Amino acid sequence: MQMLTRLLPTTATAIDANRIEAIAGTSDKARDGNIVDMSRMDTTTFLRSGTILWSHDPKEPVGIPYACAIDVNGRLRIGVEFAPLGASDTADKIHRLVQAGIIRNMSIGFMPIEMAPLDPRLPKGGQRITRSELCEVSFVSVPSDRGAIITTVGSAPKANLSDAAPRERERQKQDYDRRKRILAAMELAPETILAKKLLEEQRALDLRRKLNPDLDWRMRRFEAAQLAAEN
Repeated sequence: MQMLTRLLPTTATAIDANRIEAIAGTSDKARDGNIVDMSRMDTTTFLRSGTILWSHDPKEPVGIPYACAIDVNGRLRIGVEFAPLGASDTADKIHRLVQAGIIRNMSIGFMPIEMAPLDPRLPKGGQRITRSELCEVSFVSVPSDRGAIITTVGSAPKANLSDAAPRERERQKQDYDRRKRILAAMELAPETILAKKLLEEQRALDLRRKLNPDLDWRMRRFEAAQLAAEN
């Protein structure tokens, strides 16, 4: 069965530097004449292993979903976390365009499982899709469904430190310098007691970042800025 796509203007609210939330789908009749019952769309697999794309191109991933649910009004709400700054030129570009309000639309790609014609006299006309599986979600530039619009946007991600408090910048610099010292010591003398102790410190730092995605994202931005300055 062919996967279908549905595009609509997106209601998005900026949360932090690399995340947005949006209404990615409604149960309203689209310009293609179809109605998708969002309340019966299976999003389980998508939330577990799905990818956010640019314009339905599997070669252009830009992020991952961190939340996906159908609200009480039958709308598909999704939380998108963009790829870390510098990981993908496409992701960086789309992120900035979304934050700037230039890209305002999303499209859902889904597999229809059960459907029936809206008008029994026109079996090949508009369909009411009563059961489906969400396969992917994309940012797109051209909407085809009447939906919501962006209401709030934040600042675009940048490889600088201007949006971090001085105390946090100092802590970021300390962690960055400590990591460099650890790596240098491990390279020079990997079997020494000091090197092993430093390795434990590095693992503790990595664990702290793993448990705090926002901290990890800020540190990635800091490291990108530091590397750019050093080079």
